[in-house]
Amino acid sequence: MSISTSESKFIIEGCRDGCRVDGRSRKDFRLYSSVVGDFALSCGSARIFLATKETHVLVSIKAELVVPASSSPSEGTVEVHVDYMQGNNNRDDDLESTLSNLLVPHLVDKKKLCIAPDYFVWKLNIDVFVITSGGGSLIDACSHGIHTALQKTLLPSITVVPANEGGGGNKPTVQVDSDIKAAECIPGVENVPIIVTVSLLKHKKIPVMIVDATSEEEACAFSKVHVVLDRDESSSSSSSSKKDREPMICALHKAGGGALPFVLLQDVTSFVLEASSSSRVVVSDSLHHLLQDNFSIQQ
Repeated sequence: MSISTSESKFIIEGCRDGCRVDGRSRKDFRLYSSVVGDFALSCGSARIFLATKETHVLVSIKAELVVPASSSPSEGTVEVHVDYMQGNNNRDDDLESTLSNLLVPHLVDKKKLCIAPDYFVWKLNIDVFVITSGGGSLIDACSHGIHTALQKTLLPSITVVPANEGGGGNKPTVQVDSDIKAAECIPGVENVPIIVTVSLLKHKKIPVMIVDATSEEEACAFSKVHVVLDRDESSSSSSSSKKDREPMICALHKAGGGALPFVLLQDVTSFVLEASSSSRVVVSDSLHHLLQDNFSIQQ
């Protein structure tokens, strides 16, 4: 998206003064809406809408039993794939690799996807379909979709038949329970992180930082920093609920060319932690509380 110099100046001045075009402050998030479980052929799915459906993302998760890699015989695999709806001109060719690099190492404990070491593990295929992306904050919306879909993903109950039993020869076999009532959630998905992007707008000597940028605000940004946030398990007592735990940074990624001073990067991390804490963006403990101040959910 290209905007005029006067439009850019108006947007940046408003952000600097803490009053963005849509009325939000620099640390405010827009309302997300989610519809879960509406994709029949997947193990878990979610639709994410942002900014009156100007950004619309569908996430579908499918699981299959595969032979593990020889280098990690007791670990499952997770892959993220991104596709765009035909006619969507706002394509980001780096979106798939960025999501994979930032989220995949932190999504699930791959050892918990192991069924029989050396023989059977779960492979999770996370397919992200970008329907529209005109509302900005696309990578953030994708991460929320992955977060929600993983929490709704159910894996069939598996029984391992030892080698030399059940006609499997010298290799173990598996029996898959087709009863949906016996299916189980993926262990640890309640701790799936999300991405919060900080956009930096050029203003004299001190950049203006905002979260959840619109497409117009993104057009004014000279740089963006994607921050992966999880909950800090050590930030609260054992008696406290997970939603009371503070957000914790587990990855950073700067998009675009050029470099950022290290001091400015420290300001970015402080800014996003404060914004996320005040909006309860990542401190909920279940799907029904996910983004409870910023997220409406339908089933």
